[in-house]
Amino acid sequence: VLEDFRENLAKIAKTLTKTFVCWLSDSFYLLVERSSISSKFIQISQSHLDFSPMRVAIFGGTFNPVHCGHLLIAKAAANQFSLDLVFWVPTHHPPHKRQNLTEFEHRLAMVKGAIADNPKFRAVDTGTRQGELSYAINTFKDLQALYPHCQWYWILGQDALQNLPRWRGVAELAAECSWLVAPRTASSTGSTASETALLPQSFRLHWLEMLGVDISSSLVRSYLEQGRSTRSLVPESVQQYLQEHRLFENSEASYPTN
Repeated sequence: VLEDFRENLAKIAKTLTKTFVCWLSDSFYLLVERSSISSKFIQISQSHLDFSPMRVAIFGGTFNPVHCGHLLIAKAAANQFSLDLVFWVPTHHPPHKRQNLTEFEHRLAMVKGAIADNPKFRAVDTGTRQGELSYAINTFKDLQALYPHCQWYWILGQDALQNLPRWRGVAELAAECSWLVAPRTASSTGSTASETALLPQSFRLHWLEMLGVDISSSLVRSYLEQGRSTRSLVPESVQQYLQEHRLFENSEASYPTN
């Protein structure tokens, strides 16, 4: 009789445990449906149940405007380093570039349009106050606070690498991030001794395996000022936005229609 009692008790305990787990699971997903938690968050959480840190990269710049070269660089970084997220961060007031920039709202909108079809890419507004300079270290700390316990990367071009020793907080950034650098040309990945000599020893440099990107925002602006077509230089959504808002257009030049 005692043995039968123990067996029945074990069955009851097993049933109650299974019922509780099902209730907990149902309650969680009901909470998700009734809250602002996005399905993307659930997908990310489910894919990381092994507790491996998310691989997150920051891709900052003026994006004045964003062009096909930017997309090639970000896609190469995401594929080669299995990145989970790439935050595109248009800067409000970059300390290293003093030229007149197109309004931030335009640049942000063009980035959003350019990356809309890639679920790993997200445009971020760091919310810099009017007139306040945009520093990379502040951007990193803001994103790190929102996404703790991640493995961080920073994407940049070889030209930007030369200015990196002068960045504010570069020692802290170097220790926290791995740096994914897009080469000027396919053969320029070895000529970095002078470029990295002043960087902290903790600096971790990785070259992206890709052809050199022979497109720049200044080239796009030059084409637009001359009334030349930029369809081969920028994504279609950006082309349409530029045409709709007539950005960078020389008043004496007609806007290209093809």
